[in-house]
Amino acid sequence: MNDVVELNLAEFNVNYKMYLPNSQTNLIERIITHTKKPYEYEMLKSMARQLNRVDPSKNTAVLDVGMNLGNHALFFAALGYRVIGIEANPKMSEIAKKSIQINGFDNLIKVIECGVSDKNEICHFDCEIPENFGGMSMAKSHEENATGGGGANLSNSLSVQCRLIDDLNINEKISLIKMDIEGMEPAALRGAKKLIAKNTPLIYLESQKIQALNENADILEALNYTHFAMWDMGAPTHLFMHLSAIDENLWRQKIARDMAILRLNHSSTPQGVYLENLLTSFYNEQHALKDQLLYAFIQLIGGQFNGQNIQGKINEILEILKK
Repeated sequence: MNDVVELNLAEFNVNYKMYLPNSQTNLIERIITHTKKPYEYEMLKSMARQLNRVDPSKNTAVLDVGMNLGNHALFFAALGYRVIGIEANPKMSEIAKKSIQINGFDNLIKVIECGVSDKNEICHFDCEIPENFGGMSMAKSHEENATGGGGANLSNSLSVQCRLIDDLNINEKISLIKMDIEGMEPAALRGAKKLIAKNTPLIYLESQKIQALNENADILEALNYTHFAMWDMGAPTHLFMHLSAIDENLWRQKIARDMAILRLNHSSTPQGVYLENLLTSFYNEQHALKDQLLYAFIQLIGGQFNGQNIQGKINEILEILKK
């Protein structure tokens, strides 16, 4: 099946497959197809280390809020953790369920198809963004999202039932929550206060703007959490940890790493960023493809390779065409 990509993660001695039917148009699927690694893999490795620290016996579950196409859920299931994935977009949940079926992870990943908020309400997806289905945001009314831009209006607005996470009857012990729901994080956190207080899990949240980060932090700090780390691999993701889970040594390690990162950022050594690395990779890929096409074209019209550079090849083509 051409839409299935196999990921081999030597660091963890695991491999699994992902169903990626939109890799020609969707950015995240294209990245996974190209790298043969899950999206945001460096952050996922750090998440796995933190999870192993708090639950080395793998007796707890991961709550993936905004499961998208299953990138994080499949990774943690491949490591042997149970996962509860919540996804509001039916297109994304169908893709994720296909990957779950392909890998035989039905007993490891439970999918809940709904939106999450701080009250039971109907929200809407009004715009489809083909290059990033996971970037589609929900609005509480048709009007709020209809002028959001960035996508094509759907012929029929997609209505989604939103519920409180505290009302989803999640009885498993949750050791980690990952939440990426395009601006709905504060409402989702307010609707999950009981679950968070009971389990005190590691919490990974996407917050791109200071206002959103502060709003999420206010909610979690009231539950005795503190901001602990941040990754910026395309969209800033923040780790919040319960104060009871942070001992003196962990604080020292955090401070030492933060100081090292600050010094690196102010050093003369260029710091490669995710987007720059991605663009460089795509450029090299396109450059290689151009060479292959030129080679095929020259062979087709009877030319020969003589070790020229690209311009030399072009000149050879022009000479042949003049004949």
